[in-house]
Amino acid sequence: MKFICNFLLLLNFLAYVLVDVVAWKYGAEAGLWFLLPLVLFPIITSLANKVAISQADKFFLSEWQVFVKKIKWGNSIVVAVMLVIYKVFLEQAS
Repeated sequence: MKFICNFLLLLNFLAYVLVDVVAWKYGAEAGLWFLLPLVLFPIITSLANKVAISQADKFFLSEWQVFVKKIKWGNSIVVAVMLVIYKVFLEQAS
């Protein structure tokens, strides 16, 4: 199970890499903006074990449910930070 979770975590990160590569085709500003998830996602998912996942979750939920909660939390925080940065900085520049 640990291998599957790590593999899916890697696929999630590679999806952010793919989005960044595609964003560079639309310009340097978009490419630089999509570098943010490449930095934030590993940090946030490592913090999820301390912040979002409680000891009760680890005890009562299955390993898969804990992993899904960690991924959902990590992706939602990354998307929220990107939306806030877009609304505050990039949308006003246009």
